[in-house]
Amino acid sequence: LDSNKLQTLPVGVFSQLRELETLSLLGSS
Repeated sequence: LDSNKLQTLPVGVFSQLRELETLSLLGSS
């Protein structure tokens, strides 16, 4: 595994979590 891949993986996970967070906020309001 490249260190670059290891660095980009968390970024993708965080972006997905943020998307889910935004969707949940929109759905609750």
